Amino acid sequence: MATPTPTGTAAPFKHAAELIANAKAIATPGKGILAADESTGTIGKRLASIGCPNEESYRRELREMLFTSPGIENYISGVILYEETLFQNASDGTPFVKMLQGKGIIPGIKVDKGVVALPGTDGETETQGIDDLGKRCAKYYEQGARFAKWRAVLKIGNGCPSELSIHQNAYTLARYAVICQENGLVPIVEPEILSDGSHGIEVCAAVTERVLAACYKALNDHHALLEGTLLKPNMVLAGAQAAQEKVMTAGWLTARTLSRTVPPAVPGIMFLSGGQSEEEATAHLAAMNMVTDVKKPWTLSFSFGRALQASALKAWGGKKENFKAGQEAFLKRAKANSEATLGKGDLEAKGESLTMAKAKAGKRKAEAEAAEPAAAPPAEEPQREVRRRVAVEKEALGPIHHASHGQVPGEVFVFGDGDCGQLGLGEEVTERLRPFPVSVDGKKVLQIACGGMHTVALTEDRRIFSWGVNDEGALGRETAGELWEKSGQASGKPGDAYTPGLVTMPKEAGSVVQLSTGDSHTCVLTELGAVWAWGTYRDASGVMGFSKHTRIQLTPTCIYEPKRPEDQVLRIASGADHTAGVTAGGALLTWGNGQQGQLGRVGERLSDRVKMETLLVPHPVPFKRVRGVSAKIVDVNCGTYATFATTADGHVFTFGLNNYGQLALPGLAPVYAPALVRALEGKDVAYIRSGQHHTLALTRAGTLLSFGRPTYGRLGQKDADVAADAACPEPKPVDGLEGVKVAGAAAGLAVSGCFSEGGDGWLWGFGTSNQLGKGDDDEDEVVPKKLAETKKFAGQKIVQLEFGGQHAALLCVPK
Repeated sequence: MATPTPTGTAAPFKHAAELIANAKAIATPGKGILAADESTGTIGKRLASIGCPNEESYRRELREMLFTSPGIENYISGVILYEETLFQNASDGTPFVKMLQGKGIIPGIKVDKGVVALPGTDGETETQGIDDLGKRCAKYYEQGARFAKWRAVLKIGNGCPSELSIHQNAYTLARYAVICQENGLVPIVEPEILSDGSHGIEVCAAVTERVLAACYKALNDHHALLEGTLLKPNMVLAGAQAAQEKVMTAGWLTARTLSRTVPPAVPGIMFLSGGQSEEEATAHLAAMNMVTDVKKPWTLSFSFGRALQASALKAWGGKKENFKAGQEAFLKRAKANSEATLGKGDLEAKGESLTMAKAKAGKRKAEAEAAEPAAAPPAEEPQREVRRRVAVEKEALGPIHHASHGQVPGEVFVFGDGDCGQLGLGEEVTERLRPFPVSVDGKKVLQIACGGMHTVALTEDRRIFSWGVNDEGALGRETAGELWEKSGQASGKPGDAYTPGLVTMPKEAGSVVQLSTGDSHTCVLTELGAVWAWGTYRDASGVMGFSKHTRIQLTPTCIYEPKRPEDQVLRIASGADHTAGVTAGGALLTWGNGQQGQLGRVGERLSDRVKMETLLVPHPVPFKRVRGVSAKIVDVNCGTYATFATTADGHVFTFGLNNYGQLALPGLAPVYAPALVRALEGKDVAYIRSGQHHTLALTRAGTLLSFGRPTYGRLGQKDADVAADAACPEPKPVDGLEGVKVAGAAAGLAVSGCFSEGGDGWLWGFGTSNQLGKGDDDEDEVVPKKLAETKKFAGQKIVQLEFGGQHAALLCVPK
């Protein structure tokens, strides 16, 4: 029998039946919500607690560890995701959303944009994000989210919470709720009353009653469908600085408070842990479910973040060998909380609260560092041996030349998100909404390269400058932080990671002609065809290493030196965690991570860490002869997980991840050996630029083609179904560029851009990361939008465009 749509004051939402069904499913007795919606900053702190850098790959690995835990679906009914994770893929290319759905777990999304000061109050706050909420909810629904979370924050003490604070937050929560329901998302209403303070438990109960009563009054006034909502409140506890009541007392008062305020129509109440330890949160949840003398018409369950993940995080520690241990620790907590929702569990378990944890963190960290020796620096003797060999061979080799080498000195402009220093404008500048000049030691620049969270520039005097994240050595120079402090190589005078800093190349390296960057590595090509590099490579399990014996290389070192002119490398390119080079003799070399096939020479079952000597050392890619096709490779480009090689007669080969048709090959499976891209035959392709899930191909006539994933409009094709999230492997012209002869292009994670022979720029795709340079407008662009001039960016001719993970850079000369 179908669930009837309620009548009465609730609005006639078109998704009413779906909302009710999803709310009930999330509130299934014995199951709860995993809150994995930590912001980039918050998850960074948690990763830092186990010595891991705050990078996309680590954030992905942590969430993948949790989501792939065997039997997670027995205890977890829903997962709240952060926007990054909602659109993120697992290491095998499976979108996290589909992974969760395949387990019967409902994906959700955090939709608020944080709190701001509420004028006229004593430091109270209101939550922002309502203005564009409808559009975002529609986009999240299309991506597979079926519920949302919005957090309001209130406090106790000094007359707080004020009536203004309660009213404003209740009203905003209600408005958020109905906007979500209009777009098919079950709203989780979260009015969190902070535990800070020395107030007693009865005060907390009284304040919670006032706040919840106001919330449900506002929800009713806004005609919310209560059957299609969930509540995420604080537990009723004494202030963190006060003596705590017995667990059963707190459980009873929590149940009583809810019975006085929450309508029976609400299917589930999913508690936040509020800084309690894992054991404390579980014990209080069990206690309220053991109460028998208070009516409880709703499921009383959990929506825990730290209280589900803390043990798992410690057990995992960012290490591959601890992946299973992390999952076991997570499942142990998930099972305990599942039992607590059924009124089972140990009421005496206390554990360590967040307050206690903070007090002990410094001591634990020091002990951990003392127990784990720092990685030994690379041996000096092999480096001296390499330097002698380079010095001998230099005399026999002439300077190299390739069309990709930057020859025109210009000025660097940056824009996008830059909270980790990747903009190079100082620690206080966390974003630039439009192109803004950055000074690189006051010099003109020949080439720029953007890694995941760092940027590198080659100046006209052939010096290298870097800025941004240096947690895994990508900057090639000393900056503040544990990496250098524990290395034994620190001088005590670290440079600034937030502004351009000089990378010191050994004199024997010679002049640098080209740069390439990935998520955690940087490579440079010298005029004699040698490759120097620093940083590290990563795979699905974490840091692979830089070489067989070096985990992270802090400073430039030679990784490839030619012995003959035909061995000289002419061109280098990097993906997220792999690098490729083309030699003068027409060979293609690759090294790094090959799990998705991007090395083109390592089979699926051989792309693991036991082959470090094969993976991390440049080796030639074998090509099968194709009748009528030259065997000489003259150009290469790397996407995030893919490689494209162009032959002397203009044919294109490719290999790597193809889950959205980004290789323009039939099928969606990874490709582990070079395959001729027949879809590009006859199109006279000049060069390729590939992103994470899409690719751009520029013809010699100046026409730009695109193929791959259509979401966010990254393909620039007005007829592409951006909501379908389906593979579009057929190369088609980018719309909106009629009459424009394109001279260059770039592809990022979910953005695209190009520039004309006249130097004008066009950008399209995902707008939220501000990589489209549109100012306050962060909407996606389905077709190319011309980059506007500003006072800081006027009369400039673009000669190079690069995308990082969340930022973009332009190299410009005066028009």
